[in-house]
Amino acid sequence: MICPPNDRSDTEYGGYLNNKFIKNSLVSGSQHHKHAMYNKDVVFSTVNSLSKIGFKINLDLLNFIINTKEQSLLDEVFKNNLSNLITFSIAKTYSNHSFFLPVYVDWRGRIYVYSHYLSYQGNDFSVSLLELNEGDILTSAGLKDFYIYGAKAYNDNGVNK
Repeated sequence: MICPPNDRSDTEYGGYLNNKFIKNSLVSGSQHHKHAMYNKDVVFSTVNSLSKIGFKINLDLLNFIINTKEQSLLDEVFKNNLSNLITFSIAKTYSNHSFFLPVYVDWRGRIYVYSHYLSYQGNDFSVSLLELNEGDILTSAGLKDFYIYGAKAYNDNGVNK
């Protein structure tokens, strides 16, 4: 979405603007499984907060891919991978806009992004094309968490945090 999504609540069908008319439930599968939702205020607050995070396209990566002459790189990213090709096309379309990725909850309480291609829950290519629209100051606690994440993600030597 290029505008912030509508808030969801007990009385409002938020998210995408047309959901006022379509009336998709916040929780997928809840009617089918006849589940009850507890702590509704926390769930609505979390979904509304996550849905209002602004993103933009990583133009450095996008332009590198557009301008690269390395066919082997293009083959690695796009050959036999329709999903990456669609993701790339969407990224080019939104390259000059900030946008939002509304989320929903499944009947087990897991949160998912509606977008199947360009998403921070997608594959590495999809995630690498996303940047936060507005940054924030990195605190010392945040830097420590960043180092721990890096150590876990690239832990070739089996060293723990």
